[in-house]
Amino acid sequence: MRYLKTFKEAVIAPYDFDEALSKLKEKETLSIEDMQSELGHMGVEFVDVDEFVRNLETDKEKELVPIDMPPLMGGIRWGAHNVYNNKMYICVKPNEFNAALNNMRPQLFAFLREVLRHESIHRQQAERRPGVTIRNLERSPVDPKKYFGSTDEIMAYADSFIVQCRNRGMSDDQILDAISKGSKVSWIQNVYANVAPESRSRFNKYVYQYLKGEPVKESSKVDELIQKKLSGKKLTIDEFTAVHKWMMDNDEDYRKKVDAELNKDIKKHIPKKKGNK
Repeated sequence: MRYLKTFKEAVIAPYDFDEALSKLKEKETLSIEDMQSELGHMGVEFVDVDEFVRNLETDKEKELVPIDMPPLMGGIRWGAHNVYNNKMYICVKPNEFNAALNNMRPQLFAFLREVLRHESIHRQQAERRPGVTIRNLERSPVDPKKYFGSTDEIMAYADSFIVQCRNRGMSDDQILDAISKGSKVSWIQNVYANVAPESRSRFNKYVYQYLKGEPVKESSKVDELIQKKLSGKKLTIDEFTAVHKWMMDNDEDYRKKVDAELNKDIKKHIPKKKGNK
């Protein structure tokens, strides 16, 4: 398609929360405890803002927490993946959330599904960087260009955009037509209409990849090697090279991290010029 620029990054399939959410929908009454019991095994944790802050590592992360921001819907304040403990947090105002679970469940679950999928993409992005810590919680919508221009966020928001469109009853062809013609159908699309051209093109490309069924599956050889590394097992030289090559080809943040470390190493090995005596 002519509006798509070529990028090597492959999109990551979000977790499938539909079965768990459908099971919860059938309950006559729901509480935060019920939600935690059903979704906890998938890495989800429902927390209040104090618990959320306690689990952050850096001062910058803590400073950026939008403590005074009102809930987005039904007591849900925000979702966030914590790279240090690999949990997907859903930060809530407990009383409002408990009430919404029983008073506005269909709307709440539609929004929660979108947030969970978004954070599950971030979780997998982090898991594909063994040994590399990208402090994603040090990025904030307060700086829209930096936040929405991040490769990680562009990919996750591409899926969120599709979810919003499908919730409106749009077909895949209608979604592609909307981004091709610039028809505004979502606030996410409005955001990416005002970012750098490269970020906008990458967003369009990711939307196209998700709709055309090109996400990377967890059964791939590289995923197996990454899981081997995460389990504490040592990779062979060939296996390490395969993971490194895949990461360099598919992950912009990883490339930047490697480039920064390479520059440091090069400087260490540059011989110092002897001063004139």
